[in-house]
Amino acid sequence: MKKLGHLPSRVDMFEHCYTDSNGNPGNDDVATTLVTLKEKVSQLPPGSNDDVGRDDTFAQVFREDKNGRVRMYGLGVTPSDKWGNAPSRSTCQRIVMEQKAAISKMEEKFAEQDQQLKDQAKELTELKAMEGDWVDIVSLLDPTKYLAIGCLQGIDPSKVVGGQSLGPCWCEILVQIVVERSEQLIRPYGLLQTIEDALGAPIAWPLKLVKIHED
Repeated sequence: MKKLGHLPSRVDMFEHCYTDSNGNPGNDDVATTLVTLKEKVSQLPPGSNDDVGRDDTFAQVFREDKNGRVRMYGLGVTPSDKWGNAPSRSTCQRIVMEQKAAISKMEEKFAEQDQQLKDQAKELTELKAMEGDWVDIVSLLDPTKYLAIGCLQGIDPSKVVGGQSLGPCWCEILVQIVVERSEQLIRPYGLLQTIEDALGAPIAWPLKLVKIHED
């Protein structure tokens, strides 16, 4: 390719493989074939390239490649790899297996997401809270300890809080009153590291650690 300045055609590869370092053909058959190939190449429209294909110059002389191999491309390259011929049986089997594995992974992912949504719906039902309700924020380390009081902003898993999506079973809370100042946030961000830092700011908190605030 460096020598020619472009991707080699199969005629270029044939000449390179079947001539010596001085360009002399290996035998009379090679010499005759090269003459035929080059004559056909000379008949191409000006400025056109002899791009590799089912009907390139090489194929016109040597006839179309059989299933399972593209000549001048070495082992392992099949017509279906190059220009979309009907794939071999083994190729079809490989594609089917890959698709089955991909479908199986997708089904597992959907099942996982479905379970997460069910868990979220269950926790929200148990919480019995709606957007705008006042809620108590409970400690992760000690479920009996109340850290702050805030306003429930939402539970949309795609909502971004502190540069990170909430995800299932989490909610956004606007912190209004701080009780335990030094408690670390579960998801700290920026300058917000503790409950005290989050006063007046939104934070992400697990639904299971949120309770309806009783006046």
